[in-house]
Formats: sequence, C-alpha cells, structure tokens
Amino acid sequence: MTVTDQIKEAITKLCPPNSRKGVSRAAIKQYLGDGVPAYRINQSLKHLVETERVVQTRDSFRIPAKVKAEEKAAAKKKETAAKKAATKKTTTAKKTTKKAATTKKPTTTKKATTTKKATTTKKASTKKPTTTKKTASTKKTTTKKPSAKKTKAAASA
Repeated sequence: MTVTDQIKEAITKLCPPNSRKGVSRAAIKQYLGDGVPAYRINQSLKHLVETERVVQTRDSFRIPAKVKAEEKAAAKKKETAAKKAATKKTTTAKKTTKKAATTKKPTTTKKATTTKKATTTKKASTKKPTTTKKTASTKKTTTKKPSAKKTKAAASA
C-alpha cells in the first residue's frame, strides 16, 4: 500500500462526516506512525492536493465529495468485473469439453441506403468591407540625396 493510499485511508477514518475542516497533518502523521518518514508524508500530501484528490484547508486535509463518489463508482465497477470474470471462467470450462458444431453463415442482403446531405447555411459576414488600396501612381517617390562624406584627403586639402 502506497503512502498516498495510507493517507487517504487515514483521512477517511479520522475525518468526522460532513466536516468542513478535515484532519490535521499531525493527526495523519500520528495515524501512520513511525513507519513512514515525515518528508514522505509531506510530499504525498502535496501531490494529493495538486491532483485535487484532497482539499487543503489551512493545515487540515479532507477528501472532497466528488472524489468520494468516483471512488465508490470505481469500487462497484471492480466488484461487477470480478463477478463477470468468475462467471466467464465457469462457462468457458464447459465449452472446452464439447466439440464445436459447424454452422453455416447466413446470407445477408445489403439494403440500399439513402443519405441526406446536410444543408449548410452561410452566416452573414462580420468582416469589414475592403477599402481601396493606393496605387503606385499616387505614392510619392523620394530620391536619396548623396551624402557628403568627408575623407581625410579632402579634409587636408
């Protein structure tokens, strides 16, 4: 059993029903005893809070109703799956002792299926109307003026 499972068990056993606060960290540590180191309990509590399997109220922890319902549903699924598996084992044992009878495959005829195409309705466009762009003839053309760079030779002359 992992530490997180032990912590959940401690919270469910120690927490009074319909409690808003939950179980304190010290009570959880006392319930688990000296077998589990404190740092491991703290890490597991932090992980449980981050994954929202436990709700923290100050320094107390409780299991939310949503998680309780999920755990009950999971437990029921496991029980029903175990029952189904047990019944399947007994039925398969009977089948192995008998020879399988050969059966003919029934002939099937395909029916013509008609499919309706979904009609699409166009929504009114919410885009702004396009504006006319300026043509090249309306743009101003600029010419670069040659820069007057002074060189050392020109400066000394």
